[in-house]
Amino acid sequence: MPKTSSKDTLSNFTNSLLAENVRRSLRTPLTKTFRRHASGGVDLPGLQKNKRKPGWLCPGYAIGKMVHQLFFEPKGPFFKIAARMLTSVKNKKTIRLITMVEYFFKELLYDCYRCGDCYLSDLELLCPQSQCPKRLINGPCGGSRGGWCEVWPGERRCLYVRQYERLKDIEELFSRDVAILPPRDWGLDRTSSWINFFAGRDHHRLRNLDESTKNEKMP
Repeated sequence: MPKTSSKDTLSNFTNSLLAENVRRSLRTPLTKTFRRHASGGVDLPGLQKNKRKPGWLCPGYAIGKMVHQLFFEPKGPFFKIAARMLTSVKNKKTIRLITMVEYFFKELLYDCYRCGDCYLSDLELLCPQSQCPKRLINGPCGGSRGGWCEVWPGERRCLYVRQYERLKDIEELFSRDVAILPPRDWGLDRTSSWINFFAGRDHHRLRNLDESTKNEKMP
């Protein structure tokens, strides 16, 4: 195995610590929750508003959602421009530069593993490759207790509990069209997920195909 210098170890530790602090700052509190029983601690029917609201308290998360809506949503104002630019790139050096820029920000914010097939937009900007030990994309596994991951109890909270908490409110969660996410394409590892997304090479192509097939079957 290649030797790791003390400088590299310190750099990795610093980056990991910074990424964890940033991720914590991105956590979005719910605007509404179920009412709790005073003594039993169980949820009761009906919702109550929380005093804290997510928008301005979590600007990093809000910015991430905004960037996705502007550039990666088909109806976004910059979607077509981004698609034309990233699908027209053929020069290898330019592709490497785009990949470096992409993963610089993703590693900083999401502890990205450079899988090349990104699920951040599907999981409320939470990476299943780095933040779920089982790398589940259609979780939860059911092994968590009290919101803690069963692999890291008391250390890390379940990714899917965090996803639940990041939604704007419970009403939105229940009204969402929840789809089974296609598996990751491991052949895209270490490549630019931005380019793969617009080129139709990542898991979104399978998801879109599945949705179009369902629409064709509908009367």
